[in-house]
Amino acid sequence: MKNIKYFSIAFAFIFLISGCSKDLIKINENNNDPVTVTSNVQLTASEAMIGYAIGGDMARFAGVNDQQISGFDRQWVNFNNYQYSAADFDQVWQNLYVGMNNLHDMYTRGEGNGDIIYAGIARILMGWTLGCVTDAWGDVPFSNAFQGVSGNINPAYDSQSSIYNSIQSSLDQGIADLNSTLGPKFTAPAGDDLVYGGDKDMWIKLAHSLKARYYLHSAEVNSGDLAKIANEVTAGFSSNADNALISFAGSQGAPWYQFISDRGSDISYVNSKAYDIMSANSDPRLDTLIDVADDLMGPYFGDANSPVEIMTYAELLAISAEAKFRSGDATAAADHNASILASCEQFGVTPSPGWILTYASETSVSITLQKIIEMKYIALYTNPEAWVDYRRTGYPALTPHQGSGVPRVFLYPQSELERNPQPQQSGRTILSRVWWDN
Repeated sequence: MKNIKYFSIAFAFIFLISGCSKDLIKINENNNDPVTVTSNVQLTASEAMIGYAIGGDMARFAGVNDQQISGFDRQWVNFNNYQYSAADFDQVWQNLYVGMNNLHDMYTRGEGNGDIIYAGIARILMGWTLGCVTDAWGDVPFSNAFQGVSGNINPAYDSQSSIYNSIQSSLDQGIADLNSTLGPKFTAPAGDDLVYGGDKDMWIKLAHSLKARYYLHSAEVNSGDLAKIANEVTAGFSSNADNALISFAGSQGAPWYQFISDRGSDISYVNSKAYDIMSANSDPRLDTLIDVADDLMGPYFGDANSPVEIMTYAELLAISAEAKFRSGDATAAADHNASILASCEQFGVTPSPGWILTYASETSVSITLQKIIEMKYIALYTNPEAWVDYRRTGYPALTPHQGSGVPRVFLYPQSELERNPQPQQSGRTILSRVWWDN
């Protein structure tokens, strides 16, 4: 969606950054390019912009691909039939890289001048954002990116395996920054942090939880990473109170709300695999996730004040369940059951005892990978991570709408193909596979 209000929050803060100086006499100074930008302004703008990109365009593309939603009108009919062009990914790529550029500036400056809490948060946000970017596109620019117009404007593409090392390193450095005994040189974040209000202990829990997520991905090719997950789970979230959600309360509306307001008929929520699973299971989460009567997004994500998920306790428990299941740990079922109940609590529903007995009372004998992933698929409704799980595991089983398979990768954007000779689109299709997708 190209409606300008879609990015109104992020642009509002960017406007604050680029405002003209009061001293209009200094005509030789470029007042639209300030020498320094305060971290509190950058943090809010970055969280808003990245949240809109991942919770908006990326969530919709991934959601069509993994059939949590379906395209119904205009260009979304083409997307539903996997008819993508490189230009379709221009906007989401641009906004993710603008956001990451801000984060890079925040932690580079912050670690240099002692603004250490902002630096730590920026590192953790970079780990999450970079993970979403590489899981969607595979090889992407990182190590030579963010050098500005005077630096390398055609940065080389890093291999996804090296990007995964960068993700883990960024999360580790974020934890180290937030654990630093130096303390903040400047004022610590508060209301300018849309996720945790500057609570560094919560950010540390998020970093460990994200480390578990990305170890689960990389374990597909590096089996030793599976054993690293348990320690990260222990240090990660311990309840829904820890959930990392980007708040859009008081703004012009969360991503899905704005999309529905402008283009509500473009997408169907009832004609989806997610609806089929919830309907067949009489899942108590159905009505809060999907407005069945009007075939719209349900109130949890479809309200003006709805959040965008970075990561949740329910996801972490599902990660633990899968890691234990793959390792032959008999307690995998307990984590799976707890994940379902945590998801229900997060979405504000209370399942009946009978439903819990049927769907959230697995044992070491009855638990399967399919059950873990299909329940996680509902817990991650509209979260691009569900598309990652499908590509890793094949669950839930999806029938392609057209052609020989479900999309497994985003195309590199047209703007990048025109300006940076690095990406190799030749031979790349939506069925190409990323590094861990083997």
